Amino acid sequence: MTSRLFLLITTLLTAAGIHAQEFSSSYLTFSVTDATAKTVEVTGHSLDTPAVAEIPASVSYEGTDYTVTSIGKKAFANYVQLSQISIPNSVETIGDRAFFGCMGLTSIDVAEGNPAYCTVDGTLFTSDKTQLLQYPIGKEDTSYSVPEGVTVIGDYAFSNA
Repeated sequence: MTSRLFLLITTLLTAAGIHAQEFSSSYLTFSVTDATAKTVEVTGHSLDTPAVAEIPASVSYEGTDYTVTSIGKKAFANYVQLSQISIPNSVETIGDRAFFGCMGLTSIDVAEGNPAYCTVDGTLFTSDKTQLLQYPIGKEDTSYSVPEGVTVIGDYAFSNA
């Protein structure tokens, strides 16, 4: 029984390692989310990430092209040098607190036509503008009025603002 359990756990851990392939490209770290669909998630960044950063719609690794479909939980958290970030149409999900603690962040820009997200004056919303997800902490405005139609304000949306 013990040897079967060990074999099962080893097999599961090995399989998980295959699906959790991580790699870096430019200044971003990615994790393969679906090897068959060739999709990846941004999971982090390097210390040389520029203040004005752009997430690519696709990235190549070892001869395979992957579509960037998500930004992971806390992917840019506490990166105080980040002042502006551009998000492509391909991003379908943004994890919790992806930009938490980015004290210099003045603008989040989402590509026109993104089916899941949009920005209004640098503030991140769901595409239907019913959820305000992230106000850029580094914006120097002294006041902000939540737009009409917003029914949900995301956790930490105004944290440290």
